[in-house]
Parts: sequence; structure tokens; C-alpha cells
Amino acid sequence: ILVPREYMAEDPPRSFLYKSPYEGTFNRPIRPTPQAEPPAPSFSTIHSVRPRPTPSRPAVKRRPIQEDIRAALQWIITYLKGIRLVSWLKLVVWFGAQWMAGRFEFGSVFFIMSCFVFVFLNLGERKKGEASAYSVFNEGFKELPGQLNAKTFEAELRGGGPR
Repeated sequence: ILVPREYMAEDPPRSFLYKSPYEGTFNRPIRPTPQAEPPAPSFSTIHSVRPRPTPSRPAVKRRPIQEDIRAALQWIITYLKGIRLVSWLKLVVWFGAQWMAGRFEFGSVFFIMSCFVFVFLNLGERKKGEASAYSVFNEGFKELPGQLNAKTFEAELRGGGPR
């Protein structure tokens, strides 16, 4: 438990109220711990070090980090070039609208509403006669073949198998 110094009975330099489950409550100054000697190398520490290269096992050549960064940037540029100009324009217009909504203290509402619009615009459409994975959206609540429901589950538990 940490308490302000004015509530402590004694005021040794750099002390806190220390509660020990064995010794009760008392003031204990904080002393720097002595630096311990590093442990002697054991079998596991000696053999966990990467082995030295030999003629039969040459050292692994590591690529410089600059090559990895250059490859990642090249991938990002290639991906960004694949996005159509119309999509970039939509993104710029959306950021502009978000900025304007933020100026009128309507930014968070605009962001949430635009998320809803984004979700509903990307739902897609089913083809005529195509069944939905959710039986409530199908005509007559028809289920997909092999779909697990309470009726088939109960039949399997009672030993009758799927019906």
C-alpha cells in the first residue's frame, strides 16, 4: 500500500509503507539490490548459441533490411496501381465529406452512417432461384441440403438418423 509521506511515522529517505503478510506493517527503505554475478554458462546456454559456420555448413547469408523494405514498398505500389481511378475518387470525396462533417461537429455520426452505407452497398444480390444460407430468406423456409437444425439434431440423438 502506498501512502503519502505526511502520514508516515518515520520519514527515511525514499521509503514507502510496506505490508508484508509475515511481518506486519512497517516502513522499509528502498535499497538498491546488489548486482549479481552472471551465471556460469550451462550446457543449455552453450548449445543454444548459433553454431559457427564450417565448410560443410556455411553461414546463412542474411539479406539487408533495405532489400526487405524495398520489396514491401514494391508490393504496396503494385497493389495501389491496381485500384481503379473511380475508387480513388470515391475515397477522396469520402475523406473530404468526413472532414467537412468533422468541422461541423458531426464527424462521428457521419463515420458511423457511412459504415452502415458501406455495409449495405456491399451486400450483393442473389440470382433468381438461388438459395440463401439462412433458411428464413428462402421461399417456404427451405433449408440447404445437409444443414443442421434442431429437428435433425434431435433425430440423430434418438438414434433415428437424419430424416
